[in-house]
Amino acid sequence: MGMTYDDLAWFGRLRKVKLCGPLSMYLALVAERGGAWAALPRARVAEKVKRFFKFYAINRHKMTTLT
Repeated sequence: MGMTYDDLAWFGRLRKVKLCGPLSMYLALVAERGGAWAALPRARVAEKVKRFFKFYAINRHKMTTLT
């Protein structure tokens, strides 16, 4: 996916716990101060968020349980 496990942990936490979509996730990461996300250019943060949701959508069917 082109992301570290730490990146995926952030994305997963924001998506599942904070109920963030792509825009709110981007805004939360940009607003974070003093972390690894503060050092990245905003365009790179946006690119990572887009990639995460692209691959999440592709693989979402693997996370559902059939009854």
